[in-house]
Amino acid sequence: MNELSEFGWFWLPSDESRRFPGTLRFSTEGGGELTLHANPDVPENLLEPDSGTRRVVGMLDDDYVTLDRCFPVHTQMFGGTQRLSVGMVVKGACFDDDGELEFNSISFEVDGAPEWIGRTAVERDWRHEPADAMQYSLTLNPIPTETVDAPFGSVTLRYGWRTDGGDDASQDSIHQTRRFELQFDDLQPLDQLLRRASAVQDLVTIAANRQRRMHSLVVTHPGATREDVTGAPPKPLELLINNREGAEASVRTRSTDLLFTYEQLGGLWFPPNRGGLPYAASRSGAAVFS
Repeated sequence: MNELSEFGWFWLPSDESRRFPGTLRFSTEGGGELTLHANPDVPENLLEPDSGTRRVVGMLDDDYVTLDRCFPVHTQMFGGTQRLSVGMVVKGACFDDDGELEFNSISFEVDGAPEWIGRTAVERDWRHEPADAMQYSLTLNPIPTETVDAPFGSVTLRYGWRTDGGDDASQDSIHQTRRFELQFDDLQPLDQLLRRASAVQDLVTIAANRQRRMHSLVVTHPGATREDVTGAPPKPLELLINNREGAEASVRTRSTDLLFTYEQLGGLWFPPNRGGLPYAASRSGAAVFS
């Protein structure tokens, strides 16, 4: 299923005058593709077939977007339809064409983390006396945020919640989230942020004894504020990357499958003179936050 499928206008950061209409599609399983259509005012294509990997920016219905690591996969000559492969998407800002994408924080969720952490903000109370007046109540007690210093900045675990849908008659639900946030002292290349975030994913994968998926990525940059065109408060920058993890990643984590729990690990902490969490080794054997 596509996580993103929107129409917009797209151009190179170095030449905003050459704009092309197109449709951007992106999914974490299949990657991204930008289909550009002819612009009568621009006789040539956005990218030449041999132009290599480039950055493209654009405006969707209500948001700016940066498409990185783009290259042509199909081109009709003389300004016809052109399809570009898209490596990743930053939704909420247009970045220029100079150097690597850099950010100072990244936050994300990991499948299986709720079961691994094993903490819930919901208390259930079932009362069945008297028999004709049974009561079932849910009480929400928010869990405090956890933060520790790290060699590069800080690591935070945030507990969130929201109500999901319901029809006000037969069903309603509370959805709890556990979100990791890595804050850096200064701007870092995106690949460096993803490497450290992937180490957290590896930790949950090892604990769950099966591949776990990282999703719902958000990044920040001090010079890129995602202003909402409707006048609402600024929104975070969404990051969409190709994250093929296979069918195993969709299998739910069970507490009986865990090799160790978050509590057994000691929670969120950094031992002295070490660059990572205790026992927190990636699949390559390197310390998670080294």
